[in-house]
Amino acid sequence: MFEGIISQYGFYYQRLVFICLIINSASINRYFVYEGVDDIDISSNKSEEISMTTISDNKYIQVKSGQVSEAIWSKIIGNWILTNDYFNGNFELICENDLPFNRFDTATIDKVYKYFNDGSGKRINSIARKVHDLLFPKMNAQEIKDLILELSKRCVISVVKLDEVKTRIRDGYIHTYCSDIKIYNRAKEFRVERLVERVMSKIDSSIAGKSKCVIDYKSFMDIVLEVSHDINDKRYNVNVSELSKSKRLEAEKLVNDSQIREIRQLKLVNNNPEFVCREIVKELLYKDFRSVFTEGSEVSTDVRNMEYYAHSNYQDVIFSLTGEVTPYKVFFETIGKDIPSTIVEQSPIYKNGCYIFMTGDDIDSEQQISWGDENE
Repeated sequence: MFEGIISQYGFYYQRLVFICLIINSASINRYFVYEGVDDIDISSNKSEEISMTTISDNKYIQVKSGQVSEAIWSKIIGNWILTNDYFNGNFELICENDLPFNRFDTATIDKVYKYFNDGSGKRINSIARKVHDLLFPKMNAQEIKDLILELSKRCVISVVKLDEVKTRIRDGYIHTYCSDIKIYNRAKEFRVERLVERVMSKIDSSIAGKSKCVIDYKSFMDIVLEVSHDINDKRYNVNVSELSKSKRLEAEKLVNDSQIREIRQLKLVNNNPEFVCREIVKELLYKDFRSVFTEGSEVSTDVRNMEYYAHSNYQDVIFSLTGEVTPYKVFFETIGKDIPSTIVEQSPIYKNGCYIFMTGDDIDSEQQISWGDENE
């Protein structure tokens, strides 16, 4: 189980490095390939030609989390040899830690050579076997060792921790693609998060289709424009379905916290944990939206108007109800009323979230909403 987590962490690190490279080096006629010939390929050739290319400006990147051992280093050198572009290609290793050995030492070169030499007895689709079958019939031992040393010298090693990768994604994207946001800096953060989600989704779709994920300049700019349209100073439109999944995990931890007024109030309406959890997810999504349009302690006029309308609708319900007034009736009558907004889509997600947010302890007593009396 622990090995599985480590493996997933490695894929996560690799994906973020891929996104970081695109953000910080995208240009016309440049292709980025995830899990192509190498972990990440960068080329000026058409995507379908990358696997056989010999153009000298191609770059092959290995991405490794954790510690790179001599055995892993041998596989890395082997992967580069198998690109068939090792005469001209540029090679880089992006990893979280410095190599614990000297890659230029004779002892290291000999170990890499032995890894390839022993490939004759390995399974036919292993890296060691493929390199053995490619090189050993036409090169002698010294020639192969010279090639290993040459690739070791040509390799650029970049040590970048996961947090630094995330920082480079954030800073690179905000600097280059968020100049249109003049008022709400938090919108820039959400725009970065949305971009990462979109590229991750493209990778997942490619993997599901058993194909390489190729992102060229046009497809990347399509994502940039989509994200810019959805999140800016005057608009907030995100993938609610995807966000709801992550927010649910957070909501499940809050459901039984009696210190939270929103929880206590929702339980007056319906004590079913699933109901409470579902509504808290909506509040968490609303809080995300609200944070985008808040600078310091100053909330935007649009958000203040939404909350004013929410409280006004609640009062209309209280004054209009007849007969037995129950928390259930107050809640469902109130959330049935629309809240006008020009910056967020009209949906039950943000509407309900706003109403529930207004039941919180931090809301001014004159604006606070209550579904019922907790002392009854």
